[in-house]
Amino acid sequence: MEPDALEDARVEPLEFRTKSSKILVRARTRARGAGSGMELDNETWAVWTMDENGLATRLEGFLAHQRDEALEAAGLRS
Repeated sequence: MEPDALEDARVEPLEFRTKSSKILVRARTRARGAGSGMELDNETWAVWTMDENGLATRLEGFLAHQRDEALEAAGLRS
């Protein structure tokens, strides 16, 4: 994707959950295509893995319908 493909892009975190070195973030992304004007409104999940210094070492992204996979990756699903 071109760096200027989207205009007015915003990511709004909706929920945070932590377990051990993992942080699960549910977020909503809203944007508009710079050339097409097409609107994007999408909910996603991200799992951040942090090291002992609090630095991110891994980021895994999941689409809205992959909620269970995101919970599992974060160690929050039994």
